[in-house]
Amino acid sequence: RQTAGRGRMGREWQADAGAGVWMSILLRPKSMDSRQGGLLPLAAGLAVAHHLRGLGVPALLKWPNDVLCNGRKICGILCESVTTGSFLDRVVIGIGLNMFQQAAAFGAELAQIATSLRMENPELAELTRDETAAALLSETLKAVTMMDTEKETFLTQYRELSCLIGRTVGVMRIPAGENGAERVEGEVLGFSGEGALILATARGNIELASGEVT
Repeated sequence: RQTAGRGRMGREWQADAGAGVWMSILLRPKSMDSRQGGLLPLAAGLAVAHHLRGLGVPALLKWPNDVLCNGRKICGILCESVTTGSFLDRVVIGIGLNMFQQAAAFGAELAQIATSLRMENPELAELTRDETAAALLSETLKAVTMMDTEKETFLTQYRELSCLIGRTVGVMRIPAGENGAERVEGEVLGFSGEGALILATARGNIELASGEVT
């Protein structure tokens, strides 16, 4: 169970005991450049999506760290790292996958934007959390290896499962060295080799290393 689950920007993450898999994976990369850190949430998302699609769940990816099913969030990912110089010393990949909740468990507000494996397919309620955690660990390690050794293949697979490519979106970002958030609008073209979102805006193409997409 998780007693103080949280998401990005300090948001609360609802993680009821027994209702899903709430896991953290500790990585100690040997020689990974810190610039690759932006790819790790994408790798974890791709791993979760691959596992869910293998179960028949039509999972898609919303940059940078959400896994969606039929437009609702089924899994959240949070990566935090410690760097030494220009290299990643250690990284914690947090994965929260909703498994057994019914809509009522989320409350009125979250029920509009959240889902679970059980809600998508009642037969998946037969899965165990142990099996699911093991599968997610295996898939994550595969995705991280592919990210490191076959980056073009990795980015292609991520792009194919992205729900944002070709769509017009708004992104809230905090510009470096400035105070306050800025909203940027444009069409999503793809993702850079460092995991940034490539956006075509009225002022030209830009890359966003982080932000909230709507």
